[in-house]
Amino acid sequence: AGVDAIQPANAAHLAVLDDPYESCRLLEEAASIWEDQVSDVDRAVTCLERCFELESDNLGTLKALERIQLAEENWAALLDIYTRQLNLVHDVEPSKSLHLSISMLLSQKLGRAEEAIASLNEVLSLDPRNEDAVSELLQLYPRFDRWDELIVLIEDELLHTPADDPRHVSYLLQMSEIVYHRLEDAEGALFRLEMVMDAEPENREALALLNALFDDGHCREEVGRLLEDSLRSDENDLRLSEILTDRIQWTQSIPEKTSVLDELARLKADKLNDRVGAFDVLCERIALDASAIDARDILEELASEMERWETVADLYAVVAGVVEVELPARLRMCVEPATEAELITQLLFQAADLYENRLANPDRAVQCVLRASDFETDSVDVSRHIQRLHEIRGDQEGILTALQHEADLTFEN
Repeated sequence: AGVDAIQPANAAHLAVLDDPYESCRLLEEAASIWEDQVSDVDRAVTCLERCFELESDNLGTLKALERIQLAEENWAALLDIYTRQLNLVHDVEPSKSLHLSISMLLSQKLGRAEEAIASLNEVLSLDPRNEDAVSELLQLYPRFDRWDELIVLIEDELLHTPADDPRHVSYLLQMSEIVYHRLEDAEGALFRLEMVMDAEPENREALALLNALFDDGHCREEVGRLLEDSLRSDENDLRLSEILTDRIQWTQSIPEKTSVLDELARLKADKLNDRVGAFDVLCERIALDASAIDARDILEELASEMERWETVADLYAVVAGVVEVELPARLRMCVEPATEAELITQLLFQAADLYENRLANPDRAVQCVLRASDFETDSVDVSRHIQRLHEIRGDQEGILTALQHEADLTFEN
């Protein structure tokens, strides 16, 4: 007897059976025949569904339906089968597996991604550290602007993820992006980015966000410090120049500020070919602390290229205390007067030399040497220098005063 003969026999048998168990066994047999021998999946499903009506706690029947609908890619029916299975399972592992399967169907097959979130949260209620559920939620929450829930999720993951786990940095970066771009909390973003930079100083995502913070004018002092080392390594000289220029505004310590100015001047002169900018930076550096001979040498080298000797001479004179000389307001605000006698006299004689030989201004030169004589009161050479300058100026009274002072010094010696 072939399949056709078996079908009516089973049907007649079913008609007289009162035992649900026996009926289900025959329905399962019929479903197997419809599926395997006749390739009529619809009738196989009908038999299995009738079987489940008779035995609503039969998980095996639902597993058979799951297999068929999965093979047929009948996603809506498969979702219904998974939902019915949830009502029959009570252990954690199968429940997790079913919720994950439901979430996958909703998000990937049925176009109902937001509904998948509830199933994924059910997984986390059973297994709070489930990586599959966390990974999916990290993707789904942003798609539907559910930022508060995303923040709670990431913060919880950070609490339970060791600092040396690569995911820790990833979570910090994601939180930084959310906090800055969605919550407009620049300080909160910076707090997390500092932790990223401590762990990975060259992290490109963190550096990109730090640059965005800087460009937007947020926390520029702290952000600039975090960016400096990376910019030096990358030889991003233009950006580093911008960061250092900004940093000068926030730095209070004179040694630290002069160090920054020295680096900025070198950067402009050697890397950016901005000799004018380097000159202006070095002027500010000397105004703060003129004791660095190397800095003065470079300043004079640049002044020679640009014929800016007057600025240098005036700067030396003002720092050394020559009150008659005026500086531009911006530069004057930077001046820290020299206090050591040796440095003051050095600056005064350098200024006098520039006024006399570069600028043909003996009046300014004599003011500088007269100021120097206050510190070298017993120097015949200084007195003769003053006399010579008065001769150039044609100041007879000044010449006589200088001669008298030289005579007094000679008599005393």
